[in-house]
Amino acid sequence: MRCEDAIEQIQTAGRPAGDLRAAMAHAADCDDCHAALRALEALRLMGEGSAPRPRQAAVERAIDRALASGAAQRYRRGFLKGVASGALLAATLAAVAIGLWLEAGDGAMSGGVPEVSVALNMPQDITVTLESPEPLADAEVRVELRGAVALAGYANQRELRWSTSLDRGINQLTLPVVALEATGGQVLVEVAHGAKRRTFVLDVRGRAAI
Repeated sequence: MRCEDAIEQIQTAGRPAGDLRAAMAHAADCDDCHAALRALEALRLMGEGSAPRPRQAAVERAIDRALASGAAQRYRRGFLKGVASGALLAATLAAVAIGLWLEAGDGAMSGGVPEVSVALNMPQDITVTLESPEPLADAEVRVELRGAVALAGYANQRELRWSTSLDRGINQLTLPVVALEATGGQVLVEVAHGAKRRTFVLDVRGRAAI
């Protein structure tokens, strides 16, 4: 799979129709894709809050800084600048990529635990992407918070449980995550249906607000 195709599939959560699972597998082992994802995440952070959208020249300078070292230098700037334009600037890339990156058969987790950095004490929407091969009624979702992280609107609650129905294909769960300290913590999301169970884990780190 070409890096361009893998990034597009991850960025759009498999839309247009394509092989999102293959894209995740490719990106997990590709230094260039890791560099591109880091650069796009940097662009996303530029688009947070109420600040005006930066001009294209500023976007390109940010990309150049993000690609200043290591494997990132090999990634084609022209492609990255193309995908960084328009709506992609404000997209929550890390959020889209979380779920399927860890997905493996029978609910096991593969690869390393992904990490996202969020501003201290400021809610950040984090989306876990869940892929179901068939519609599932009354699936049980459990969210567990570990360490110095919380969910906005759920003060002092360290675990949430509810039932929901999953559509065939891509389903997304968005959580308003707050890092309470720089050390952060983990968010665990578990989805169960009958004997089937799948678990996703995300490391959350806090950073000083700019």
